[in-house]
Amino acid sequence: MHQISGWIYLLASEQYGTLYCGVTTDLIRRVRMHKAGVASHFTRKHAVTDLVWYEHHANVLGASHHVDMIRHRSRQWKLNLIDQANPEWIDLFNVLAALPELPRFSVKP
Repeated sequence: MHQISGWIYLLASEQYGTLYCGVTTDLIRRVRMHKAGVASHFTRKHAVTDLVWYEHHANVLGASHHVDMIRHRSRQWKLNLIDQANPEWIDLFNVLAALPELPRFSVKP
């Protein structure tokens, strides 16, 4: 049986601004929806559209469980996570959308 992989992602309105944590099977499509204002009322209302962090999981169920853990972490923990991976808080969307295939950074067991 083929497992569908998943992505966890964090969006921000600006550096250290409002954050949104989501999970998807198609990272580029989902972030494109957020940017167009059709993915989430929250992200549209608060202009949360910059992809500042993401993580690939071998299956979407594992990603869903992990996103729940991240959502329950403190805001400071999430800010630290972004700072470590993307210290300039650049919007990674344009970089990733230009790649022929997304890099698949698997989480450690």
